[in-house]
Amino acid sequence: MAALQTIREKAGISVGIIIGLALIAFVMGDIFTSGSSIKNSKLNVVGEIDGEEISIITFQNAVSEAENAYKASTGGYITEEQMAQLRENVWDQMIYTSLLQTQAEELGLNVSDDELFDLIYGNNISPVIYNAFGTQNPEEIRQIVQYVISNPNAGISWEGIQDEVASNRVFEKYSALVNNMFYTTNAETNSTLDAQANKFDVSYIVKRYSTISDSTINISESAIKNYYNTHPVEQDETREIVYVTFNVTPTADDRQAILNSLNEIVAGFASTTTPENVISMNSDTKELPTYVSKSSIKNTELAEHLFSKNGAEVFGPYEEEGYYKITRAFDKKKMPAELRARHILIGGATIEEAQAAADDLAAQIKSGKISFADAAAQHSMDQASSVNGGDLGWVAYGTLIPEVSEALFNAKVGAIGTVESGYGIHIYEVLEQKDIQDMVKVATVTKEIRPSSATEMAATNVARDFANGITTAEELIAKAQEQGLVRRSAILGKNDPVVSTMTSSRELVQSAFLTEEANSVISNREKSTVFSFGNKERVVAALTKINPEGIIPLQDRAGEIRMILANKEKANIISKELSAIKANSQSLASIQSQTGLDIQDAQDVTFNSMQLPGAGIEPAVIGAIASMEVGQISEPIAGNNGVYVVMINNKATEEITDEMKGAEEYRAAYMLNMKLNQQLLPALAKMANVKDYRYKFY
Repeated sequence: MAALQTIREKAGISVGIIIGLALIAFVMGDIFTSGSSIKNSKLNVVGEIDGEEISIITFQNAVSEAENAYKASTGGYITEEQMAQLRENVWDQMIYTSLLQTQAEELGLNVSDDELFDLIYGNNISPVIYNAFGTQNPEEIRQIVQYVISNPNAGISWEGIQDEVASNRVFEKYSALVNNMFYTTNAETNSTLDAQANKFDVSYIVKRYSTISDSTINISESAIKNYYNTHPVEQDETREIVYVTFNVTPTADDRQAILNSLNEIVAGFASTTTPENVISMNSDTKELPTYVSKSSIKNTELAEHLFSKNGAEVFGPYEEEGYYKITRAFDKKKMPAELRARHILIGGATIEEAQAAADDLAAQIKSGKISFADAAAQHSMDQASSVNGGDLGWVAYGTLIPEVSEALFNAKVGAIGTVESGYGIHIYEVLEQKDIQDMVKVATVTKEIRPSSATEMAATNVARDFANGITTAEELIAKAQEQGLVRRSAILGKNDPVVSTMTSSRELVQSAFLTEEANSVISNREKSTVFSFGNKERVVAALTKINPEGIIPLQDRAGEIRMILANKEKANIISKELSAIKANSQSLASIQSQTGLDIQDAQDVTFNSMQLPGAGIEPAVIGAIASMEVGQISEPIAGNNGVYVVMINNKATEEITDEMKGAEEYRAAYMLNMKLNQQLLPALAKMANVKDYRYKFY
């Protein structure tokens, strides 16, 4: 079991949510060749990649397999938010797998059997193996592989992991080819360094566009249309909605009922010697008893009670963070607030084998036959700490696996022992302790303060009364205004997980995209116009606008374009005014006296500066500054917010060192690589004309 637990520990969310590219490819199988009638039905198409349709069954099979892999790797429950992210990752990987396969075939990229063996067992262990198994030790990998193969119900596909190793290697080769197409030249590096080395102290005045009334500027419709045609802007499909929220708030009776249910537990909680059982059966949160210091308890009255002679008596019920709680202490002893320790994680085909191996190795360490650090480097399955001799650094109580934390904080400095956890057998040694103090073992039972079903139904009825008779967005807005209700608006993307900050509101996003006509009230799957989001909110919403994918229509950009063109006209007017004043002035102070504008100062401005201090983002002004000399007063410069006149007070030039050049070369390469990684998949997806219809199903 230790092998599987090691997989679970080391996989984490990144591997658990998606066991990489090839596991999905393995699940998809003949995704693009299936000829089933249900796949070819437009009603069951979840998307298209490079002209090939993907059925909802194929996609859901991949999602289910990834979900099972996640649960197997973590042994835990998957939340709604994690499930949404999982589906997003599966979709991205489907796009990637399809497009990468095509690109790899065209370029002749592949992985030979010998290369695959080396990536799994040889001198070039794949990062996929480390992420999945938590080790790069070939012998340990063989043990884990043997376990996975002999336990087909463990939820881990060895064939899938091998495919993932191969796919990851193909991706590395493809990325290397693409990466080599992009680089920063020496001239670009030197130009960047020169721009950073020259620093300017400046003074400037600015006359803002807002000083001229928009009503005095005439922008023709033909000018707006011409700008629109020469400056097209694309958009993803979005939907705009307006909605009214009805909060579901617990009543006084609801609160009293919750208090009553908690009071019924007090007597049993006061007498129990197994608080974890009481928590498991009665508490809305399942936090197990743990040792805490007095200073870590925010509730001062509670802290005083727990650390007094009456600490074992039940404290509460009391209200905290949306819960009613009862708390008591079960033990009190002196413990270090922090300690430094090291450990060696030992696995085996069975826990008995792991324990025997751990006992033998611990005996060798105690006898001096091998040092703890060497033993960790050679035998620990925790690669993160083994490279440091097993050193875990300074840790606080409760930050480690519960069993390990309990063992370490109850051990003496220098003690070497073993403890079993869900991940195997740990050999541990406590190196140092600090801040020894009184700690109490605290257990808490909680009850969420939430509305009763009757209160929820009452809120639902209020929302239904509001929704009754409303069929359009105008009617919703008018009725909300008439009743003095707050109405909100939102712009939604088809795969947005929630609306604004409302939890569990994905259904409203989906329903908005399934509503065919704007100015319509939105209905849910049950054809109700009242949406219920948990026990906190009821929502009535209407679709106000459909923004299709593609070039943004002229009517949606007309206002923005009118402002851009108006500012250009204002810039011309202000520039002529300032030019005339500058022609008769010898200093910035003279210009200031004639215009009444304030002189502002900015220090250490470089060509690479993102902002002009006191003015905002003004690239045109910063660009002009970089080409000026000390004492020079600029001609008027049209910026984003107004027209500027700038004077250079001082210019300082730093010496460019070899270290600076090396750092800039590294930064440029890093930024190019990051940009490539961010844009490669979207660029390939655009080339393949990917269509996404997932919103119809999720």
